[in-house]
Amino acid sequence: MPELYPYQEDGASFLASKPHALLADEMGLGKTAQSISACDQVNAKRILVLCPAVARLNWEREFTRFSEINREATVVMTTRENITGSLIICSYDLASRKPILNQITSEEIDVLILDESHFLKNRQAQRTKIVYSKIVPLAKRVFCLSGTPAPNDPSELWTMLNAFGVYRKRYWDFVREYCTGFQDNFGFKITGGKNIPHLRQTIQPIMLRRKKEEVLKDLPPIRYSEIVVEKSEVDEEIYFPETLAPNHVLDFEPMLTAVKLILDETQSEQTLQALHAIGGNKYNSGGVAKLRRYLGVSKAPGIAELVANDLQNGMRKIVVFAVHRDVISILAGALRKKFGRFGVVTLFGGTPPRRRQENIDRFQTDPKCRVFIGQVVAAGTAITLTAAHDVLFAEASWNPADNAQAAMRCHRIGQDKPVFVRFVSAAGTIDERIQRVLRRKTETITQLFG
Repeated sequence: MPELYPYQEDGASFLASKPHALLADEMGLGKTAQSISACDQVNAKRILVLCPAVARLNWEREFTRFSEINREATVVMTTRENITGSLIICSYDLASRKPILNQITSEEIDVLILDESHFLKNRQAQRTKIVYSKIVPLAKRVFCLSGTPAPNDPSELWTMLNAFGVYRKRYWDFVREYCTGFQDNFGFKITGGKNIPHLRQTIQPIMLRRKKEEVLKDLPPIRYSEIVVEKSEVDEEIYFPETLAPNHVLDFEPMLTAVKLILDETQSEQTLQALHAIGGNKYNSGGVAKLRRYLGVSKAPGIAELVANDLQNGMRKIVVFAVHRDVISILAGALRKKFGRFGVVTLFGGTPPRRRQENIDRFQTDPKCRVFIGQVVAAGTAITLTAAHDVLFAEASWNPADNAQAAMRCHRIGQDKPVFVRFVSAAGTIDERIQRVLRRKTETITQLFG
């Protein structure tokens, strides 16, 4: 089990000491690990985690990593789920559905974790009313986790503070006391905050917040981890049109055998690069490459949702690396359209030199340009991307040195914060093992030569 950093141990103890608490550490400081450790400290028997849908599977894996107690987990994926076990992980939306709500409220809850608790900032939203009126009262302890507890203005704290008994007056009393604004024909429009020192004093008993610069002494200059997303259906007609040929079957079993052979830790003399030879010679030409492209396309929608969630919750900029043009296209398209108009630039092998530098400069200097998506090799050397200190490998190179070089685009001279690097895998597939091995090998390369 990974050891917690000293500041994380302090955070876990803070949570464990409170019936209601808000852990508001800046993004990337490990709020998940701290809350899991706190569950162990209080010897929680029944735990309910409510979180954004994209985070469900990752919460299950983080409990496996950081908890010393073996708990039977149910990850709620549909309204037809039969909930058993002592650890229940559910999205906010599904928790609001009657079949699930009835099950999760059938017993007392030792610890209720509200991940990204600002999802409950709207006092009029159904999920806010259900969580704070029907679920919170059943919990002995409630841990709210959010790096941005009030994304827009102080009024968004009222739902939590009122539910916890920290502020017992009505919403509009809170607004008059802590918010500025103006009256128009549609009502009172909040424009900002006031009496902030007093509000901080009000929140102080239940809130712990640390920023990266406050805990630099505890953090390594670059840190690697893994995260999973749910895989999506792949439109083979678009991405694998050869499957439309008569009698063609997209069979990945031979390639899976090859991948498992290379990833077997007992095969110490073989390297990941040998997959190229296996994919090109022993099996169908490029078979392993096709498998990896398929996996990349299948997880791209989930990765786009993950990145959008991070950006909406306080992350300023992020660098995303991928291998395949299809994956880059899906990510860029979704982040430009489906999840809001984030400023997105791309860089791949075919990017013209002038456009290449324009995209790099825009990412480095324009606050509105928040996402850089590059091919690992094409964007992995000779450029600087220090405007971001968060890196995501949607796909990783078979060569760990390529990945280490790519991560160093952010971790180089000019970077004044620790760099957080995550390798993303498609849950429940061979990709989980692939990314785990590549993450470990990349970290080793970085330690040796970074």
